Amino acid sequence: MSTESRTTTQRFQPIPEMAHVHGPVTRIRVRRMFLALMLLWSIGAIPLVIDASDRCKAAGLGLFVPGAGFLHSGGIGWFVVSLLLFVLAMFVWVTTGPIVAPPMVWFGSAALAALCADGAVWAWSEWVVPAAAAAALGTGALARVLSFRAAVGRGRAINDELARVSVSVSVPVRSALPPVAEATIDELAMLRYPLDLALQPLENFDGFVKIDQFREAATRYQLNAIGYALSMAQYTRTPAFSGYLAEAQRNAIDKMRDRRVWNYWAIENLWGNLSWDPDPIPRDNIMFTGYWGTMIGMYELLNGSYYARAGSLSLRRDEKTVYDCDFPTLAHAIRRNFLAEPLGQFPCEPFWIYPYCNTYGVNTLLMYDTVYGTSLAEAVIERVQHSYDSGEFMRPDGRIMFIKNKLGPTLLPTSISGEAGATFWLHAGLPELAERTWWMTRKNVIDTSRATTRLRLQPWDRIDPGNYRFGRGVFAWAGALLAANEMGDGETAAILRHAIQEQESLIEHEGVLRYEGLSPWSNQVHVMAAFTHHNAFHDLARHGVPEEWRTGPRLAAVAYPDVLVARAETDGVALDLVLRHGAGRRRTTIEVDRLRPRTWYLVEGGCEDTVCAGPDGVARVQVDLGDRTVLRIRPQ
Repeated sequence: MSTESRTTTQRFQPIPEMAHVHGPVTRIRVRRMFLALMLLWSIGAIPLVIDASDRCKAAGLGLFVPGAGFLHSGGIGWFVVSLLLFVLAMFVWVTTGPIVAPPMVWFGSAALAALCADGAVWAWSEWVVPAAAAAALGTGALARVLSFRAAVGRGRAINDELARVSVSVSVPVRSALPPVAEATIDELAMLRYPLDLALQPLENFDGFVKIDQFREAATRYQLNAIGYALSMAQYTRTPAFSGYLAEAQRNAIDKMRDRRVWNYWAIENLWGNLSWDPDPIPRDNIMFTGYWGTMIGMYELLNGSYYARAGSLSLRRDEKTVYDCDFPTLAHAIRRNFLAEPLGQFPCEPFWIYPYCNTYGVNTLLMYDTVYGTSLAEAVIERVQHSYDSGEFMRPDGRIMFIKNKLGPTLLPTSISGEAGATFWLHAGLPELAERTWWMTRKNVIDTSRATTRLRLQPWDRIDPGNYRFGRGVFAWAGALLAANEMGDGETAAILRHAIQEQESLIEHEGVLRYEGLSPWSNQVHVMAAFTHHNAFHDLARHGVPEEWRTGPRLAAVAYPDVLVARAETDGVALDLVLRHGAGRRRTTIEVDRLRPRTWYLVEGGCEDTVCAGPDGVARVQVDLGDRTVLRIRPQ
């Protein structure tokens, strides 16, 4: 028997009533930004008030609006170019972090307009530009207030509906071992895709998308998804198997240490935080630390402590520079960042905070606590919960914000990919928020009223983040399917699975099955969804694996891809296996460990009826491998 979960019915947690447009910390920071803008405009107004030279007036107008100084001398073309460059600079700042880009364009265009000023061609600009800037600011503020009030109204209506429905949630109890299913032939073929990517030599990245290392197509996200998919496959299908499956997970973790994967931070930290420190661990950068930590936590829960030893995750920059790191170092760095940021969540790129990414940081700490018996996550979870309830990262209608600047502004307020992904990754740390988020996601965005199921996607949800291709939004579909499986919503999962199969084609090459045209990241989300059942991640992260799985007989080694392990389970005494061939029928030798030393075991389904474990508790068993070979190894 072991610590497991049962389900119980309870009411949804209501959406907190929000009295202000912004959360308490954001309100302070927005006021600071407003005062800074008023100071800038006051400086810009001085030349206009004192009737200074045309050059000074052009410079002053350029402080109101990027490029507006060119209007003073009739340069409308230069004004348009400057404005477009400023928009581009803002985009670059959001996507890659260089905080210097927007002010360079803004102040640079003001200085250039002053140098190019040649008389007052359009003198009306002296009052039109300040008036237009003030009107734009007022209109934006009014629109924000109206949007807030509308969201408050939606939130109240949703709460009324939530009060009439209930949800099944997980409660830890003493129960039987977690369920272990047998992988289907297609699931095994899909699993070979991440396995083949991970099992190549550590220095090789054949088959990975190589576009950039700053955004979603970066190598790190492909490695993360590989680790998550393989871990979920091990937990739900083969918890009593290490072998190539554990080796592939270690390889994915160790490939994250390749300088080509993490060296982007040297540039991003310099132009974003104006700090020269190439070490990606100490500051911000949850898009590396949190995602990596989640890979490590899942691996250690399934396979035992491996990365606690000093230097086991060290990062080598060059022959002279090595950044010492291990799992405890990584976990404590994440915790420090959480506790140091008043907003309760901390940035990915400099200044830009993604709640979705912060779920990985929470899970890193939660799983670290489960492995090592610490309590690093407790205070962090409270702060993250408060950051949602206080309106810092959640709208009054209960929808999670997608991205927010730590200075105050919020961009792209919602995303289906973000909300569905957050549902899955929040389930272990903040289960009540995850349950409500999934209920709202299913209600708001999954449309089954027509003959063909569809998601109500935002334009950015249609982009495959792993290769930036615009399509049907299958990444969002896969994320929703993953969440549905984790939340136990079988009806919605079946609908989504059927819809995906209708839209996307699976291709097979040398026994490997994947979706054609999708990025490796998108494919791995599909694999992960296939190996996820109700409460799978919740129970793994919260409770780890039962004692029987940690100590019972284990399949330790088979030849890959000749042998594909479809099921491997132990009750602490016996080992049950289902094997399939990956390269034709043959006789093969498998290795079993964690047996009782010098003890005879019965072998059902092998070439011999009995086998004796060696003094190290290891035995080798010959098997005639067929289409589906069932073995049971138990003490004689």
